[in-house]
Amino acid sequence: MTLSSDEKLLRQIKYLPMAIIGIFVVLIIAVILNENRISLEEDISSLKQNFYSEEKKSIQYRITNIVEQIEYERQSTEEILRASVKERVEDAIAIAQNIYDNNPTLSQEQLAKVITDALRDIRFNQGRGYFFIYKLDGTNVMHPILKNIEGEMLWDLQDTRGSFVIRDLSKLAQHKGSAFHRWWWSKPGYLEQEFDKIGYVSHFEPLGWFIGTGEYVVDVEQDIQEKLLKRISDYRYGDGGYIYIMNSKGRYSPTPIQP
Repeated sequence: MTLSSDEKLLRQIKYLPMAIIGIFVVLIIAVILNENRISLEEDISSLKQNFYSEEKKSIQYRITNIVEQIEYERQSTEEILRASVKERVEDAIAIAQNIYDNNPTLSQEQLAKVITDALRDIRFNQGRGYFFIYKLDGTNVMHPILKNIEGEMLWDLQDTRGSFVIRDLSKLAQHKGSAFHRWWWSKPGYLEQEFDKIGYVSHFEPLGWFIGTGEYVVDVEQDIQEKLLKRISDYRYGDGGYIYIMNSKGRYSPTPIQP
């Protein structure tokens, strides 16, 4: 059966508005979805930017904090060294004084032997540190590393820069009682080089001695460096975050450990 023109027109009038409404609904939904997608992408982008910004601030803060710690430790090297050598010499004087006070019947020679025997094998600062003893006239009484100089007059001994080390130490002990001193000396294994050394001496009046010790600045710096690297190697933050240091040769220190 063929529809008449009027019937087709009526059908178009009946269904056309619905089709148009449907198309508009679809268009509106599409526009809304597109706007939501754009908004969502903008929100995600904003979140990423905020996240990266906060992460950068966090990393910058942590790195700055580590650098400040390193700089503080570096500047404290001499202070730490001075406190260490002073404390050790004060301990040695206390040992010597205790032996002297508790052995009134011993002769000067016997007391000297007991005291030197007590101090000779004492080591500290990772085994580097030791005590030396001199008479005020510059005669060596005890040197546990260079035993061949014991009994020798070293008043005119000079360091690599011409300073009269023993003479200066003796004068400091006599005039100040206890004092720090600085000189330059070669190290075992580095005989062609000179290194800055800080020492401390104290006058032991009962026997006319001065007792002292010294430490190379570079060795203390190395101790501090190793301590800092150990601390940094153990440092973790967030989900697997860590800090590493690279030297001028491109070597990591410590080696980064991936979580």
